[in-house]
Amino acid sequence: MVVDDYIKFMIFLAAIGLVYIWNSHRAERQVKIMESYRVEVKRLKSNYLLKESTLSAGTRLSKIQQIVDTVGLRTLHEPAYKIIKGAEVSQLTNETAQPNTQIQP
Repeated sequence: MVVDDYIKFMIFLAAIGLVYIWNSHRAERQVKIMESYRVEVKRLKSNYLLKESTLSAGTRLSKIQQIVDTVGLRTLHEPAYKIIKGAEVSQLTNETAQPNTQIQP
């Protein structure tokens, strides 16, 4: 009877040992997965920063002017003209000719 109790206790201890070993292997595997994700995020972040800096460098005014100069376009030094239809021209000239006139009832 005493030997039977010891055998049951040894089987119980072996089962607890197996669960402990399984749990530690599982935890190590999770740590490896987390570390691989951490490295991947670091790589993607550096890639993102590189792409963002390349994009912002390509959209700077000086860079755009260099690209546009090769096509033959130049920067305006005076304001742009507004193209107006015929009926609107007469209204516009009347408004600009007499800006301080008031309509009296």
